[in-house]
Amino acid sequence: MVQFVLEEEQLCQDYQLLQTIPGVGPLTAIVLLYLELTYPEANSQQMVALVGLDPRERQSGSSLNKPKRISKNGDAMARRTFFLASLTAGRLNEPLAAFKQRLVAAGKPKKVAQVAVARKLLRQAHAIYRTKRPFHGTPERTALADLSRMVGEVEVDDEVRGLDMAYSI
Repeated sequence: MVQFVLEEEQLCQDYQLLQTIPGVGPLTAIVLLYLELTYPEANSQQMVALVGLDPRERQSGSSLNKPKRISKNGDAMARRTFFLASLTAGRLNEPLAAFKQRLVAAGKPKKVAQVAVARKLLRQAHAIYRTKRPFHGTPERTALADLSRMVGEVEVDDEVRGLDMAYSI
């Protein structure tokens, strides 16, 4: 499969583009390319459902308040691949790491947070594949970094600091 991807120019570019995402390696990129080529019209929500990472409510008779679980419908190999990739992405990918920490701090079990990271990683990879732009982290931080480089260091005098303190109370 890797040989096929490397022979086709567009697939090779998409393959390299997907690997700009921290946590997405060669196998995960190939699995995503397979999904994108198999289901070219699928949006990110449908892609999540095709892999089986979508939440599903469980109700039966008088048992109405059972916890949600992932549906596990769809491609088990792709689901496993994205879950394993999320283990690395949860550490290296800044937006996903912050997302995981937020879920764990809110009291979610670690495995539930990890599945949520896998789902978000799939949606992130789908967006990068569709837009054909490489991963750059959070757009706000990138835009802020660009702005600070253009403007440079701005000196803040005591009067501005005083106003800052007055409005922060």
